[in-house]
Amino acid sequence: MVKQLIFDTQEDCFYLLCNMYMEKIGFYLMKLPEDKPINDQESDDHMFVIKLQNMLSINDASIDLYMPPQGSKELLLSYKSIYLNTFTVVVFDISS
Repeated sequence: MVKQLIFDTQEDCFYLLCNMYMEKIGFYLMKLPEDKPINDQESDDHMFVIKLQNMLSINDASIDLYMPPQGSKELLLSYKSIYLNTFTVVVFDISS
């Protein structure tokens, strides 16, 4: 249930927003390096920016990178919660 994917050219990584992980519905944002595949044998907690099992289905998702003039870097996420009719916008500071 991948909802959105974006590639960060500065860090050479993908940001992946999905609605299901290990058969559990939630809000999952993963950071995946371009050159290092996922190993199923290792712990996968290092790849999550956020891992929230909230039992809410989402749709109309969007991911954008924003770099204001101050030199910081932000990841903007937005999505609609199905059946609740709410639109959520989340901002992550990923400058470090």
